[in-house]
This record gives sequence, structure tokens and C-alpha cells, in this order.
Amino acid sequence: LAARIKDVTDEANRACDKARTQLDDWLIECQLTDTMREILDDAAKVGTGVVKGPTPAHSLRKKFTRNALVIEDRLVPESSRTSYWNLYPDPACGEDIHKGNWIWEKDSLSEKSVRGLRGLPGYIDSQLDRVLGEGPTKYVAGGKVTWIETKQEERGLYDIWYFHGTITREDIEACGYTKSLKEGASSFEARLTLINDHVVHAALNPLESGDFPYDVIRWKRRPGHWAGTGVARQMRTSQKMVVAATRNLMDNAGIAAGPMFVVGRGIRPQNNVWELKPRKFW
Repeated sequence: LAARIKDVTDEANRACDKARTQLDDWLIECQLTDTMREILDDAAKVGTGVVKGPTPAHSLRKKFTRNALVIEDRLVPESSRTSYWNLYPDPACGEDIHKGNWIWEKDSLSEKSVRGLRGLPGYIDSQLDRVLGEGPTKYVAGGKVTWIETKQEERGLYDIWYFHGTITREDIEACGYTKSLKEGASSFEARLTLINDHVVHAALNPLESGDFPYDVIRWKRRPGHWAGTGVARQMRTSQKMVVAATRNLMDNAGIAAGPMFVVGRGIRPQNNVWELKPRKFW
């Protein structure tokens, strides 16, 4: 029995070592360390840093096999920085974005990047062709605004929106999701991608918990809000004190920068202005 327990334990340890090596390799490949430095910089400046991931990404691996070049297209996990300006959580989420019903992320893509989405799993090619035919558009309070440039390469960037949240069965079917849905369920945790207000990708959330692929780092907690407080906001009062003291010091130094000349008794300012000023005659 002891030998059997030892064999099982050794096998489990070897499996853990292999899993740890695989995870470390993935983290190194997606440059997680550099990404976290950027996120900590955001958190220190404005109080909020956002990391997205892990999300599936395509990775090309080149290798030589039997004197031939082989290119493999693999799906690997990836983590990336998301700008705090481009993240829109549910206002009802409180201090935790994962407690909200939905979350939106905005990004920009060039025409080449939009074309590169064609053929990828889950993307609707007919919708992408429709988007490319329209060209980049922007949406304001009054509705859709098209770019005035006539040349395709001068139309600018496409606004792309990523939605994660709860939607109804009718909505996800209308978005082009053709796979079978769970019978009896009226709502689902879904992921949608929109360009020019057209759904170009629809899928169910791969996480059974329904969590969003975002994590927020707050430098200092702000009660009741998902965003935090940064270093600049924390030191605002002390900064005002230092600025006021420095200004007063420089004003005094300016007054004392030059000598004053006093001539006679019962003096008055020569220019009849009662103020202290360098190199002034009294």
C-alpha cells in the first residue's frame, strides 16, 4: 500500500510539474510581465488598471521538419492591457465589475485587421463584407456619421465593440448564433463583437461562471465604485501645500533679489506706489 501511495504521489507531482511548465511557457509567450508593468503604471497614475485575459489568440510557429519549413497556426492564451477609457461596466456592478449584468469594451481596427477576421471561427463573413463595404463610421448622439473621405485607405479606423453579458434567446439567435442552445433556458451568457453597429461574431461565454475576461487593479479603493484612486489624487492636498509654499518662497526671493535705496528722512516712495520692489528708491 505504501508503495502504491508513493507511485500515485510521484505521478501527481510529475503532472503538476508539467502543468506548471506549460503555464509558465504561456505566460512568457504572451509577455505577461510587460503587460502587468503597463497596468501598474495605469493604476498608479489614475487609480485603475485593466488586464484582459486569458483570451484565445492565434500564434504562428515556424519549425524545420525533414528539411522542410512547417508553419503551425495554434490557439494560445493571451493577456493584454485594456485602456481604462475604453471599458464600460454595468453601473449596477458596485465595486466588482463581475457583479454587473454586462460589460462593454471599445477598440479600433484598421481595414487590414478587419479583413483578417474573415474565416476565423465564430465570425460571420457576410457581416464583415457588409462592414468593409460601408467603410468606417462613427456614432454620436444624433446617430451614424460617415467619414467624408472618398478613398478607402483614408477613411480612418473602424470602431469595434466587445460585449460580454446576459442576453435573451431571441437576441442571440438574431445575432447569427447557429449552434444548439440549452432547452428551456430563456437567457444566456454570451460574447458579441460589433463593427459599424453590425454583429460580426456571436458565441456563448466559455466560462461556466459567466465571469468577464477582465480584471481591474485599483491602487486605492474608492467606496461604491469599480475604479480606484491613484497616487496623484492621494497626494492632492499635500501637493497644494507644497505649491503654495514654493510660490511664497519665490515671491519673497523676488522681493529680496535687489537692494532698496533710502534717501533722506520722512521717506516716501519715489514713484508714489507703496509696494516692495527690488532696486526701488525711497
